[in-house]
Amino acid sequence: MKKASLITVFIIFTLSVISFVACNKDEDGNESITVNGEAAVSLTMNAEGDSKTVVVRGIEAWTAESTSWITVYPTSGAANTDVTVTISVGANNSEERLGSAVFTLPTSEFVDVLVVQPAMASN
Repeated sequence: MKKASLITVFIIFTLSVISFVACNKDEDGNESITVNGEAAVSLTMNAEGDSKTVVVRGIEAWTAESTSWITVYPTSGAANTDVTVTISVGANNSEERLGSAVFTLPTSEFVDVLVVQPAMASN
């Protein structure tokens, strides 16, 4: 039952991200802000805790926010500069988690990084 609920949340989340991505273009048709050169990215983390890096680039200075169990560093970057950002999570001793790190421009355009972390296996 909980897996079906998590899948439903994931599908709704993905569809909402896709709908916003369509508006994430500058006047030349290029993406206004990207992560790893993409308008939407997903990361799967290890249950024991994990860190991954991504490269964020925006046509304006950007800021980052994330779900409470996700750490993002740095949380801001300059315009037209590739910034390597570390996204980290601690160990997950409960159920599978689904969250996000959102990188936003002052114009409210954004790119969302979906973060999935399975639960640690029970012994």
